Amino acid sequence: MLKEGRVKAIKGSIEKLHPKHVELQDGTMLPCDVLVFGTGFKKSYDIFDRLVQARLRVEDDGMFLFRNMIPPGVPNLAFVGSEVSTFNNILTHALQAEWLARVLDGHVQLPNPMQMRADIEKEQAWKRSWMPATSARAAIWQLHMIPYHDRLVEDMGEQRLRKGMNKFAEAFAPYTAADYRSLFTGEPEASPHGKAQMRA
Repeated sequence: MLKEGRVKAIKGSIEKLHPKHVELQDGTMLPCDVLVFGTGFKKSYDIFDRLVQARLRVEDDGMFLFRNMIPPGVPNLAFVGSEVSTFNNILTHALQAEWLARVLDGHVQLPNPMQMRADIEKEQAWKRSWMPATSARAAIWQLHMIPYHDRLVEDMGEQRLRKGMNKFAEAFAPYTAADYRSLFTGEPEASPHGKAQMRA
């Protein structure tokens, strides 16, 4: 796209975010529908002003979010892929993206902020009761990847996925995006459960 001239690279630092554009420090205004903030291996929330950073409640063991995506204290903001870690990140990120798409199009209803905070506090207490303290504790779901995926799938009003009667495959074969093919390619309206009301 760069070679074809359909996209041009602009170097600069972001000064301020506006509803429909980004303002650079040199005063340049760039139209913007989606902003991707690639931070590399060290997380940084500096793209947000201090007020938003305070509402995100980043702690020594990470940022605890509803379903590892939604900060209840900051409306209209979601994190997909950046605040979760599993043994199959590609699949997890795809499930998060599908979940968020269904939230945005009204097929999944979020609980109110108080209910989301209660769910976050419960998860936080559980993780802190047994998981070693690390700066990424909030994001880690390796040993509990399948229950995390199940929760997202059930929020979407879909049946949790299992490998049928093959107990050997269930115990030893990893889940991949191909296992969830029908969820990714189907229409939410086709779900046997229709619109999902999420339980916190």
